[in-house]
Amino acid sequence: MTITLDTICRTTWFDAVRTSLEDLSSLEPGWDSYHALPTAPESIESALGFLASVLSPDSTPPAVVPLADGGVQLEWHRAGLEVEVAFAPDEEAEMYVADHETGHAWDFNPSSPAFEEIRPLLTRLRAH
Repeated sequence: MTITLDTICRTTWFDAVRTSLEDLSSLEPGWDSYHALPTAPESIESALGFLASVLSPDSTPPAVVPLADGGVQLEWHRAGLEVEVAFAPDEEAEMYVADHETGHAWDFNPSSPAFEEIRPLLTRLRAH
């Protein structure tokens, strides 16, 4: 399946994610009352690209969280899974997955071969 903007826009998760990412894109330096950087456009693009390549059209949208280094973190805590994916500017993405049903946990780069091992678990992120 080819991923197009039209395909992404027709998913159940796109509007919620788009709104969250737009909010992050307007953060000013020091948004955390300390020295946080504004959200980097490349972090937003990486997060959206990841979602488009991994989520099903009927998946539950993630919580979208800004990171102090200008990055973006996507989070799901549902269906016995904890999934967190961090996209920092000028760094490789990092992914943490914990399956509370089996007690297994993984910590890796989502572009690594290890991702294929947990890909089937992500079907549990579908909205029901």
